Amino acid sequence: MVILAGYDQEINELMAVNPGLSSRFPEEVQFENMSTDHCIQILRDQLGRQEIVSPELEQPTSSEYHQVASLLSSLSRLSSWGNARDMITLAQKMTRLAMNEA
Repeated sequence: MVILAGYDQEINELMAVNPGLSSRFPEEVQFENMSTDHCIQILRDQLGRQEIVSPELEQPTSSEYHQVASLLSSLSRLSSWGNARDMITLAQKMTRLAMNEA
């Protein structure tokens, strides 16, 4: 069994390299992007592991939560959007910023 995983454009480019390649991978599984709420939950979890709390991310009714959700909604439309991976990277950058300001 061989599984190829990646972004649509890159996988399509790979398949175009050899005309017979796509027939050797007849099954395709598409994963939908995570919801913005799920991404925010991952961000909160990652920050929590570093004992960083953001009350704004805990309250879906806050304007800050809506700003983050709106930004994530826009980012999720990008072809390179990485869902959880991008949330982990964001949490790491936020942690570095928080530690530098402390």
